[in-house]
Amino acid sequence: MTIMVRSVTVRHCGERPHLRSRSPSRTDRTLRAAFPHVPNIGECRAGLFVHGLARCSDRRGTAGVDIRPLRRRRKADVVPRPSIFEYAGGERAFLALAAAHHARCLQDPVLNHPFSHPGHPQHVERLASYWAEVFGGPPRYSQSCDGQSGMLRIHAGSGAEPALGARFVTCFVRAADDAGLPDDPAFRQCLRTYMEWAVQDVLSYAPPEATVALEMTVPRWSWDGREPNRFDR
Repeated sequence: MTIMVRSVTVRHCGERPHLRSRSPSRTDRTLRAAFPHVPNIGECRAGLFVHGLARCSDRRGTAGVDIRPLRRRRKADVVPRPSIFEYAGGERAFLALAAAHHARCLQDPVLNHPFSHPGHPQHVERLASYWAEVFGGPPRYSQSCDGQSGMLRIHAGSGAEPALGARFVTCFVRAADDAGLPDDPAFRQCLRTYMEWAVQDVLSYAPPEATVALEMTVPRWSWDGREPNRFDR
């Protein structure tokens, strides 16, 4: 049921609207049912303007309210938030980040030793696809490199010292500048928070006796932090 709101006239600023006298109608009864907490809502049409209402409707015997102005405003204001992957600039951005990070690690006097050893010929590309997947990009790393289990097996039993973690994070943060990633504080905080968690996770597998579970999934990181994972320890 649709209710047409009649116009009201105002004598001058600060004075209450002048309302035409009329007999109660079905509209009034619907308003009373929808707003039992509003005094005299049926008798005072100004209540429609106070509550920003344009229409009332009955569904399954219960009066519901449609606030059209507010609904239009909400639709206009609600814009889907991009993933961190999208906000960073997609695959090209993460490829630039991985390349800049690798260069930073080679320049670091401590990280230079493990990073200067010959590794996979597509190390930078694989690292880029891993980080891209973490932050909401396509699951290319999982499809080609056995997911989180594959990544951890590369580092498991390495005996890496905890001090390497802090230097790794520093190189990662500075590489974001080198790669020209957005400098938005919330975005940069997400990157740092992820990497601080990631290095601790990898270092937990550094002892020689460490074992890696099968079929572990790549962690996912959103604006709200790490998403729950069934392999959480």
